Amino acid sequence: MAQCFFSFGLSIRSSCAPDSQYYRLPAPMNTNQTVPLGQINRAFSPPNYELLSEERDPRMPGQDPASTIINVHSYEPHPKDFLVWSVFNTLYMNFCCLGFFALVFSVKARDRKVVGDLDGARSYGSTAKCLNIFALIFSLLVIILLIVLLAMGILAVTV
Repeated sequence: MAQCFFSFGLSIRSSCAPDSQYYRLPAPMNTNQTVPLGQINRAFSPPNYELLSEERDPRMPGQDPASTIINVHSYEPHPKDFLVWSVFNTLYMNFCCLGFFALVFSVKARDRKVVGDLDGARSYGSTAKCLNIFALIFSLLVIILLIVLLAMGILAVTV
């Protein structure tokens, strides 16, 4: 025999009844009446439930008033395109055109991000970042080398 569980309220749904059947509770029993001990089973017999139609329940099937649905979206930061850094390297420290190539990959990363291809944008952004790092390092090494050569007198500046 299947066990049935009922939750009491204005209208209830039985866990052993089909999903499309709703029941209404009968009027509450008078709790002040006295019942002889031998008739206790008849006094507390299960009440008759009235079958309600689907139209009387305002909820859609499968919706429980006590349940809450929460949609959780994982937060992924948008991929970076390093466009400003690429423009700076292109204008001021364009060692072997690495700054220009970084600018090209930055624009490609921004285009991929606008289209919605986040993996492609991450890939192009990563390439732009590496090119910017190499352009910055090589340009700084050239500047440091020039300063050292000027300080040692190997390279002379004439006016």
